[in-house]
Amino acid sequence: MHKALVYRADPGCSKQLQKDMKAHEWTVEACDGMLQMLRLIEGGKYDVVILDISHMNVEISTLLDVMNSLERTPRIVLNLSESTDILPTALLALDYPLIRGTLTSDKLLETVQEEA
Repeated sequence: MHKALVYRADPGCSKQLQKDMKAHEWTVEACDGMLQMLRLIEGGKYDVVILDISHMNVEISTLLDVMNSLERTPRIVLNLSESTDILPTALLALDYPLIRGTLTSDKLLETVQEEA
């Protein structure tokens, strides 16, 4: 079974994502705190970590740096949940797959399969 961790997910979206992904043999966990997320990554085996970057800030940059330095680095997927046609400049410099709009199981599965 595959595992995904969603950082700063919309609670309603997260519950639906967990339910939908279970049918595809995925376990999805969610967290809100930076330290909680880092502890979960160190303690668990995640195939994918999805970061909501709607509010790109120092915290997201720090998380990316720390995750890249860990021995067990899961694949990182960015989610820009806000509907916008213009991407933030800082986002363009990152070389991670991007899911735009509401995070759904279809979008996540498509992104994960493209990156495999």
